[in-house]
Amino acid sequence: MLKEATVKCIKRINAISNRFDIEIENTHTFFANGILVHNSTGKDVTANVRVISNLPKNKGSLLDAEFRGEVIMPVNVFKELNNKGAGFKNPRNAASGSLKNDDPAVTASRGLSFFCYDIVDAYQNLMMETFSQVMQEIKEFGFDSGLAFRVDTSVEGALETALKKFEKMRPNLDFQTDGAVLVLDSLKDQNNAGWSNNMHHPNGKIAYKFESPSATTTIRGYRLQVGKTGKVTPVADIDPVEIDGSTLQGPTLHNWANVVNNGLFEGAVITVKKANDVIPFIDKDKIIKPVFKSITSLPDCPCCGMPLRYDGVNLWCDNVDCQARLESKLLHFISTVNCLNVGEQTIKALIDSKAVASIKTLISKDLTVARIAKAFGNPDSNAREAQIVREALDTVKNLDIATFIESLAIPNVGKGTSKMLANVFKTVQNFVSDCSYDKLICLDDIGPTTAESIMKSIKTRGHEFLELSEMIGIVEKKASGNKLEGKSFLFTGTLSKPRKFFEGLVESNGGNLKGSVSKGLDYLIVGEDAGKKKDLATKLNIKMINEDEFMDMI
Repeated sequence: MLKEATVKCIKRINAISNRFDIEIENTHTFFANGILVHNSTGKDVTANVRVISNLPKNKGSLLDAEFRGEVIMPVNVFKELNNKGAGFKNPRNAASGSLKNDDPAVTASRGLSFFCYDIVDAYQNLMMETFSQVMQEIKEFGFDSGLAFRVDTSVEGALETALKKFEKMRPNLDFQTDGAVLVLDSLKDQNNAGWSNNMHHPNGKIAYKFESPSATTTIRGYRLQVGKTGKVTPVADIDPVEIDGSTLQGPTLHNWANVVNNGLFEGAVITVKKANDVIPFIDKDKIIKPVFKSITSLPDCPCCGMPLRYDGVNLWCDNVDCQARLESKLLHFISTVNCLNVGEQTIKALIDSKAVASIKTLISKDLTVARIAKAFGNPDSNAREAQIVREALDTVKNLDIATFIESLAIPNVGKGTSKMLANVFKTVQNFVSDCSYDKLICLDDIGPTTAESIMKSIKTRGHEFLELSEMIGIVEKKASGNKLEGKSFLFTGTLSKPRKFFEGLVESNGGNLKGSVSKGLDYLIVGEDAGKKKDLATKLNIKMINEDEFMDMI
């Protein structure tokens, strides 16, 4: 059980946190016996991480443990490089791009730093008791631990005072930050606090976001961007404004209804902010001078010129051959399947040259190095770049079915829904041939709109899905056992381990996961401090068991 003071601390953190967001921006590092052997998923940047200057010099003194942190570009380095003509937009993107550079010597010249903020499993593996002790160990091992405050939450207002102090220091810091992570000092309490219900963040480590800096500017017009599903997003053209050393321009207007209802037409005076210190957005609660217009006709698609459809919220381009839709769809695909070294400019060049007209033609062996080089403009001088793109496309194979479904850009189907569909249908063939509206509508978290969009996509693209799965090769997710076959499970409350651990046990033993309490649920596994789900399960006479009883089942 958590101490009462700890529970109160979590509740205080929840009460003042204006958004939860635990993020690792650029890389994780893993030192085993003093040797850097691993980094975060994605492009292998190990060679580049090795050249970061502030890493411990005597790596032989490091424990066989994972030291987790973030790579950043100090503000003074960012300014110095830009003064020399680097042209970076902000330190955050500059750090990420420098870390992914193909030449470690270039990375070494970018002045990156590494902030270490945790030793993974210090409580279980290293027998440490407090986070303060972890931070001290981090420093003794030679890492830069960044900036931290210890707060006595038994003192009224101490937490709020510390955050205000940090925010005042923020403009003078040599690194960009958009908030603070509030961490319970007791590692035992951290472990017992568990995770949020949606597994988004640990309850013992919660991010508090500072109020975004803002500025006033004027909208001079808007442009329309066509997405992978045909949804059209308006983006504002504004008088550029400077916030925290960077220029803001092109904030999203989200949808056509937002433009019309909030008067975000040419001449409107607005307040713009930076989300996460990077992304520009309009504060719709602080529109200083709206400009409303009577709309008598809708705009046409900026790419193909076809009339747009309005559903009351969004504009849509229904032309399946629209080049902008194709470009967005292909970018979504390569991003989802983690195809590195193929970016926006490459996709655009391949489409413009007619070398690529679909996902199928993008990954086909018919897209040779010569055709790619020709699309880039000069076959002779671009042969090496074309070879890199071809090699990257060759890595798109043996995907798990959930990733494959997500990569298809089916409207309203994201990562969570893709995983659910993969668990239900098991194979692409089953997904295409056995899927029906009635089956979909019975699944948790799939409503009529999503069910209709899935069925429409299968009807129009089902043959394409099957062809792609044959070309790529889909790894069927096999259960290690069938002890839970035919049974469905949902977890609630605080458990002894992260919820993903238990959900993995369900899937590996042939069971199904549910997203909410409903009559189709077989078991609700109840942890400490269970709330509304437990009450609803009681009303529906759903069997409830504890964590130990669940483990006994397998």
